[in-house]
Amino acid sequence: MASCSICAPVQACSEAALPDSETVDDSRAPIAPGRDLGAFLALITSLSARLATAHGELVAQRVDECLRELLEFFDVDQCGIMEIQPDRRKARLRHRVHVDGVPPAPTSVEYGTLFPWTHERNVFRGRGFVQTCLDDLPLEAGVDRASSIAIGMQCIVTIPVGLGGETTHVLCLTSRRQTAAWPEPILAQLRLVAETFMGVLSRHKTE
Repeated sequence: MASCSICAPVQACSEAALPDSETVDDSRAPIAPGRDLGAFLALITSLSARLATAHGELVAQRVDECLRELLEFFDVDQCGIMEIQPDRRKARLRHRVHVDGVPPAPTSVEYGTLFPWTHERNVFRGRGFVQTCLDDLPLEAGVDRASSIAIGMQCIVTIPVGLGGETTHVLCLTSRRQTAAWPEPILAQLRLVAETFMGVLSRHKTE
């Protein structure tokens, strides 16, 4: 896979269970993410402005609203923000939005157990990953593939962000359908969005 901005290292419910899912439906056409970069840039401007003015009880509402708009723009099934826990193996799902019919995700995930290959890449190497379909996973990611199949997930885009070279949050977009390639300009902008979410959530913890 070609290098991309999210693959660069990070700069300065029940716990381990996976929700049951229907068999992945590949009958629909693959998603074509980022049809219009100009429209996405306009969306980012709007999201950033609203997040910047969110304080107190408004933070959670604004974050969920902005995640919902990302979900709708990219036509994916789920969009969420994971916070990496101190043991570096677990992740807490801080915020999640989804389309109807998608099983609820656990609030705490044994990330390092269920998705060890992606976890090592995201958390310990600070590199994102774009999985447009199951075949994008390398042979050594067999556990990740099995977990993806268990929850009916074909596509996953993970964008880790953090401070001081340490991953603290991961923005995730997932779909039960395959997707076309994610354009590099879209991925670069998504990383900026992930950093904005991280900043807002970190600020909120200290308020």
